[in-house]
Amino acid sequence: MKNRFLLLILIFFNQTSWAQSELQIRIDTDSKVKKSLSQCYFETVAVTTFDSEIENWEVCSFENEGRVLKISSYKNELYHEEMYVEINGDLVYAKETEKYIPHNHFSQMEWNCQFYTKKGKLLSLISLGHGKTEDENWDPIIIFAMYSKRLDEFNKIKK
Repeated sequence: MKNRFLLLILIFFNQTSWAQSELQIRIDTDSKVKKSLSQCYFETVAVTTFDSEIENWEVCSFENEGRVLKISSYKNELYHEEMYVEINGDLVYAKETEKYIPHNHFSQMEWNCQFYTKKGKLLSLISLGHGKTEDENWDPIIIFAMYSKRLDEFNKIKK
């Protein structure tokens, strides 16, 4: 009986410890991202038609060898934006946003997902609103494939 009780206590503290460390990861990353974005002056703007969709690109490089890529598009009343934050060459944060905005209206519905990453691993995510994360088959690891595709596209933009 004592062993079961000790096991339950150990499981509880382990889960609590993980939740605290996950929260700390978010707090630390949010702080770094906020600092990086405060240094941003989006110096590069491009318009691309990869995959036949018109997309707007904004790029910012900042002091600590970091970069922010923002890609946005609007099609069929859906505004879509992706943001990737790199620090020292490592993707540390990504955010995908979808807003339903009918013509001549303000935003009617929004979904976004924030991804906290380190060295190619997903550490945590937060999703708000109604969107992709409600689909049981959605895999959050897709953010790495999306990011890789964006890097390939970025390298194809003529300078």
